[in-house]
Amino acid sequence: MKFLQSMVLILVLSVMSGAQTRAIEFSDFFQMGRVTEPQISPDGKYVAYTVTVYSIETNKGNADIFLASTDGKERRQLTFSEENDHGPRWSTDGKSIAFISDRDGSSQIYTIPAGGGEVQKTADIVTEVKSFALSPDGKYFAVSTDMYSSASTPEESKKIDEANEKDLANGKIFDKLLYRHWNEWRDGKYSRVLIVPVAGGEAVPVTPSEKDTPPISLGGDHDFVWAPNSHELCYVSNPDPVVAISTNNDLWLTDRSQSFREQITNGKGNDMGPLFSPNGEYIAYMSMERAGFEADQTDLMVYDLNTDKAENLTKTLDLYVSDFAWSPKSNKLYFRSPYHGYHRVYQTDLKSRKRELLLDRHNVVALTASPDGKFLVLAIEAINEPTELYRFDIGNKKLTQLTFTNKAKLAELEMNHLEEYWFRGANNDSIHLLLLKPPHFDSSKKYPLISLVHGGPQGAWEDEFHYRWNAQMFAAPGYVVIMINFHGSRGYGQTFCDAVSK
Repeated sequence: MKFLQSMVLILVLSVMSGAQTRAIEFSDFFQMGRVTEPQISPDGKYVAYTVTVYSIETNKGNADIFLASTDGKERRQLTFSEENDHGPRWSTDGKSIAFISDRDGSSQIYTIPAGGGEVQKTADIVTEVKSFALSPDGKYFAVSTDMYSSASTPEESKKIDEANEKDLANGKIFDKLLYRHWNEWRDGKYSRVLIVPVAGGEAVPVTPSEKDTPPISLGGDHDFVWAPNSHELCYVSNPDPVVAISTNNDLWLTDRSQSFREQITNGKGNDMGPLFSPNGEYIAYMSMERAGFEADQTDLMVYDLNTDKAENLTKTLDLYVSDFAWSPKSNKLYFRSPYHGYHRVYQTDLKSRKRELLLDRHNVVALTASPDGKFLVLAIEAINEPTELYRFDIGNKKLTQLTFTNKAKLAELEMNHLEEYWFRGANNDSIHLLLLKPPHFDSSKKYPLISLVHGGPQGAWEDEFHYRWNAQMFAAPGYVVIMINFHGSRGYGQTFCDAVSK
């Protein structure tokens, strides 16, 4: 009898709980924290990350830096500015974190003790900081900023801006491409990389004045990086005279003193996202082979600095590489590739070239490796869950959730999981259909259907919580939503992707 009473109570509670959930609304997006930029501490015990929340009232977003322990036991907020704090980078000793903030009216580099405390401005560039990389010895920042090509210093570029502001004429004269990219006017400026001493001193440009670094398009998450010796840098730039019609990004080497500048890739396609191996002997990067084609297969390459030769590690995979990370011993690479609406995680051995699938059926949107090489920290999202951070133990393949940023909000909402179906399409190919049912779906009823069509057309629908094309929002009023990855979609092999070309 007690067992029957317990079962009835559980059923009643389940029904009550289900009745309390509701369909997602537009305003819910602004109460959800958007998790990005995971960075593991040098001792592997913590991961720093950014959480951004948007406000309808102020019509802007606010980002702050958070910490989570990699054992899953601790989570805390580190910065509390009303302005944006983002892009965390650990100091070499793990005692502090550098980040970008516009808390004083312009985007500059600040540091804060990892245990919490006073925030200090560490670098102040008059043309502002777009992104940065801290040298392994902790003595230098490499900083990207926008400058006029005629200016040799940020101060000179700032004076040109001030002079332009005093000019009563507001017309613009353009005599070459590229004068506008997406929704931004170029105004004669280029993104350049500066070297800035952490202890203070002059900011010195180390990349060409009329070549964007990072490139304007098709770049990676790390397009200028330090070598382990803290003296050399590898950066990405497009050498072609008309960048507006080119995808020819290449890798270049230079050093702090600009004693040399060497181009190390010469293909006509897109080379991007370089990372030095921890031992300093290799540079891994991602590469597209074909010129002018933004949806070519992206392969994982390794450039040997001793032999000046590059080798393709994923030529036989027939999937493109989205991002990667080195193992601490420089003997393995971990990377993620889209596959059938998700992102797989692989590891490949640098010596044997043996490739192993580590994780499947999860939509992994970022990854980074621990200093001891025993685990990865992954950013994972799903159609019914915004991005959160997870620990993935490589040895036993165990996945442990580390952050629960939106747990309370998700408990209020009724959002279904993604369903998958396959059917035969053109060329007798298998076509992938993703389906989402509306909240509180009743299988005895009929529902209207919405078919979402992705653009590109060489993109893909995935098991993602998209903040622009959010399938849950389309389903919320009572629609069944389907998303078809038709020919041209990525994650189904390059031949399938190429099928819509021309």
